[in-house]
Amino acid sequence: MRENHNPPGTVPCAPGHLPLIGHLLPLLTHPVPFLQSLADHGPLVRIHLWHGPVHVLTDPGLVHRLLVEDAAKTEKGFVFDKARGVLGNGLFVSEGAFHLRQRRLVQPAFQREGIRRYATLTARIAAAAVSRWEPGQPAPIEPRMHELARDIVVEALFATRLSPTQKARIDRAVPVVLTGFVQRALYPSPLLERLPVPVNRRFDAAVRDLRTVVDEIVARAALRHQGPDDTLLSLLLTTRDEETGTAMAPAQVRDEAVSLLLAGTETAATTLAWLFHELAQRQDLQDELSEEVRAVADDGAELLWLS
Repeated sequence: MRENHNPPGTVPCAPGHLPLIGHLLPLLTHPVPFLQSLADHGPLVRIHLWHGPVHVLTDPGLVHRLLVEDAAKTEKGFVFDKARGVLGNGLFVSEGAFHLRQRRLVQPAFQREGIRRYATLTARIAAAAVSRWEPGQPAPIEPRMHELARDIVVEALFATRLSPTQKARIDRAVPVVLTGFVQRALYPSPLLERLPVPVNRRFDAAVRDLRTVVDEIVARAALRHQGPDDTLLSLLLTTRDEETGTAMAPAQVRDEAVSLLLAGTETAATTLAWLFHELAQRQDLQDELSEEVRAVADDGAELLWLS
């Protein structure tokens, strides 16, 4: 750890702090190297934005404590507050008692049998995706993983498939939406969101298009819905509030669908992209992964091998 000159008991501040904007410049111009560098200054490091100080955890033990041990006492923060105003109050951004109620509502879709079914479906979709790749040709791994995760989430959770047009609209909208609400959280004033500049117009259009596509997905799946079953869509459509007995409002169904589409696509795709980045550099890890897959895969399961 590099030596710092902070008083004892205080959280060290990252270097490069500028008047007024704090550390905003490195966050916008080279975010990954900047965030990686914070580990050199301690397990808990302070950076500054327009809004004031933000504390960054660089130690896995502290991250576990925050997200698991102290989760009930932790708020999601200003970035999710900004997202809530744009994406609605689905599981991705909701908090407190409402989040707990919605999480318990969808839990049946993630029980053992559901996970087993999703695993089979995932293997089928992944095999179909890989079969379309050109052998020996470089593949842009990040967009391919986003496409894969998108198709799995939609078919597994909503029991439907996307048209080519819907896929293209989602692929255009999701990165703009995810990047956009983080950028808006960094604005010094919410008034900047109302300016008719290109970045704001692109963001607003992407949010509208994503909501429209999700409404189409839910409406199409609802038409094919024949009654209660174990899909997530069925749970969203048929559940009743324990106190009032009323069904979930269509807007809330849409909010939950948007949340699961965004969270299920982005987190899985990013994790897979980094996984393949690491595997490409480590033949020993490729061999270990192949052995593990052989050991745990069901008999007769189709396996996809790295080459």
